[in-house]
Amino acid sequence: MTALSKRFTRSWEGPRKESLYSRFKRILIPPEALKSRILRAVQCLRGQMERLEQIENQLLRRDKELFTSATHAYTNHDTARATMYANELSEIRGLTRIVMQSHLALEQIVLRLETVELLGDVVVTLAPATTVLKTVSDDMGWVIPEAEKEFENVSELLDGMLVEAGLRKGEAFDFRSASENAKRILEEASKLAEERIKERLPELPPALLAAHEKVTA
Repeated sequence: MTALSKRFTRSWEGPRKESLYSRFKRILIPPEALKSRILRAVQCLRGQMERLEQIENQLLRRDKELFTSATHAYTNHDTARATMYANELSEIRGLTRIVMQSHLALEQIVLRLETVELLGDVVVTLAPATTVLKTVSDDMGWVIPEAEKEFENVSELLDGMLVEAGLRKGEAFDFRSASENAKRILEEASKLAEERIKERLPELPPALLAAHEKVTA
């Protein structure tokens, strides 16, 4: 086992032997093992993921209703009503895309949190997480207003772990690398969300789609 692995294992399991200074510091600010903090963050994020999944299912049901109404009106040559349904359908699909993207991004963060013990580098593993959480919080704040505080709490928890890990390793934090990794996570989530929407949701008839695009142009 490498020196880094030994240090990480000690951090994961919690403190064992303490110096007099550490014992005094613990009395003032009781430490929390890395493992328990990660489990707490995962539990919180999984709760938000469940809520996003519920919202996604509601949006998909509404999407199906609007698609049926739009195509029915179009078949009956009621262009005005068909276009109205198509406009609302477009808004629902835009929101569905955001919800899916947020859910997928949180999945990646949870995966990183759950595998940090195996990867062994807290900074590299968790650094992008706070940026991703900030983006998800901004995107979903108006959908689930009360979730913003939850994301803020998790971000503060991760920030604390990152600071401790950086001090323990004695290395400077690479903000550029963390930002690039966060951007990659969000781009992959966005791409996958787009693919899922195309796979799961049918396209409107070309003529109706053209009428909708003409109205929204």
